[in-house]
Amino acid sequence: MGNRAWLYLQSEQDGDAPSREIASSNNTLPTLWQILLASSEITPSDTTQRVFGDAGTDGLRAPARAAHERLFQVAAFLIGRETDKGLQYCLQLEGAALWLERLLDEDYEGCECWFNANLDELCWLDDSDPAGFAAAVRQECNERWLALRERMAAGDVPGVLKLLNVSDLQDASDWAWRFGLGGLDHPYFAEAEEPIEVCFDEYEAETAIDDAYLGGGLYRFEVQGLWGIRAGRDERAARVTAPRYQAIWPFDAGVAAVLLDDKVGLIDRAGNQVLACELDAVCDFAQGLAAAQVGELFGFIDPSGKWVITPRFVDTGDFSPANQAAAREGDHWGVIDRQGNWVVAPTWYDIDWNEGLHAWIPKRNGLRGLINTQGHLVVDPQYEALEVFVTEVDATEQWADGSLRMVVGDYEQSGMLDCSGKLLVPVAYTSIGYLSWLPSRGISDEDLAPAGEANRYVQVSKCVEYKGGWEQWFKNVYDTREGREVLPLVHEVVALKWGTGYGWFCTIAPDEPGVHASEGLHTGIANSDGSWLHEPIYGWVVKKGLKSWERDMLVEHWNRNAPVAAQRADDGALVLLHGDGRVEPAPLLAGTFEA
Repeated sequence: MGNRAWLYLQSEQDGDAPSREIASSNNTLPTLWQILLASSEITPSDTTQRVFGDAGTDGLRAPARAAHERLFQVAAFLIGRETDKGLQYCLQLEGAALWLERLLDEDYEGCECWFNANLDELCWLDDSDPAGFAAAVRQECNERWLALRERMAAGDVPGVLKLLNVSDLQDASDWAWRFGLGGLDHPYFAEAEEPIEVCFDEYEAETAIDDAYLGGGLYRFEVQGLWGIRAGRDERAARVTAPRYQAIWPFDAGVAAVLLDDKVGLIDRAGNQVLACELDAVCDFAQGLAAAQVGELFGFIDPSGKWVITPRFVDTGDFSPANQAAAREGDHWGVIDRQGNWVVAPTWYDIDWNEGLHAWIPKRNGLRGLINTQGHLVVDPQYEALEVFVTEVDATEQWADGSLRMVVGDYEQSGMLDCSGKLLVPVAYTSIGYLSWLPSRGISDEDLAPAGEANRYVQVSKCVEYKGGWEQWFKNVYDTREGREVLPLVHEVVALKWGTGYGWFCTIAPDEPGVHASEGLHTGIANSDGSWLHEPIYGWVVKKGLKSWERDMLVEHWNRNAPVAAQRADDGALVLLHGDGRVEPAPLLAGTFEA
């Protein structure tokens, strides 16, 4: 975890009560803290902040409102000179300034308060004198702020960014953490796989526990059981609509559903009635249309309240990205287009849209099939599971170029179909996956296979259970073009490309491994057709203890017609293996017993 530091917000009325943690950091005093702690004073550390005992280090305390003003100046300077206010660093800087302002105005209203830094563990990093460490940090903070003021006065954006230790604004996670935003104690600033791309106010509103936020800066409020809308959470905010509705739902496609006299209508952001309250129900908009119910029947409306498809269905789903929706007539489901015409006749008891496959999944007796967006039955319902094989490429592109493949089967065995429904791999394997091709750091066959061989091979695996209760996994290469297994089942397989050829680097687990077999495994290299270029009789190839990421060395040698070393698993003999299949004894280095 490293040596940590903490930044707290402390008020005069706190006394010895715990201060509020604002941020934490590992092994450094972030630039953000230096801005907040400029013009600070040295103060005995707050004993409530001690984590691992008293290190004898003083703390730094800076008036909070003056500190916030400094941060606000930096944020205003950088954001004001950026044309795209939606960039990650603009959103984060603005969010930090807003959050601290909100804490000071709402949680510490009327109180004198300070930012207080616990520097104990940072002092240990460089064996500094605890008595003088706080003074040295205080000087560093003051110098940083004076330099920032000078660069901002000169309008020098690159100079300011350099002083903030920001090297790449596009690398949100890197600069945000080094600057100190990533350590702020609010979920908006937490490191996440998907960067937050909404402003701080939007984020707080969307995650508010009272569920009052309607979108676009508008909030619902209640008076005596009726709901209205105002332009803010505060009671003093301007009213958009008076409290007159039984319910108001969040805005969607620029309109909000409202309930009046037990009927649903639509209003716009200005509170104007777009559609009179005459519906029995309305769903969310998808692809610009929303399912709406009148009596027992469903149709579709657009955001203007116009009926695009008049109510005539018993039930419907949402419109899919293919601009089609499931609809029920009587007891059966079909698929309609945006004009309400049947693309798939209503003959199915159940049908669902599958985003990954960009297709419809009809069901019969618990089994699944596939209908494409042209309405053609590609796969009759006969499988318990059906999913797209390649997920890195959009399914619409795969349909367009004919490369789409589907993994089908039950929950014990899998096979593969192409986009016409042709069986490429029989439903006989425990799993089907990508082949890793060398030389490369990639993951799949699609972009790395030899020219003309993309999509031809997949890796298939079988899990074999033995009477003793243990399991063994075997792998193979399946040739979808010829419809056959290329190899006998092996322990592991990796695809190799060298020169003008290709083949398979394999390890097997023989019943009686040689005494020189690493972990009881033998290694060999097969040709593309599965015949052995070098039979699996070696304890190691290339070098002993070869790591998976080092197998490129074999290809590198064979690409320049150089052999690689290997050791036989039975007698330990050292040999040289050539890319053309030749094997020759390895010469011994003078004075050693090594090849």
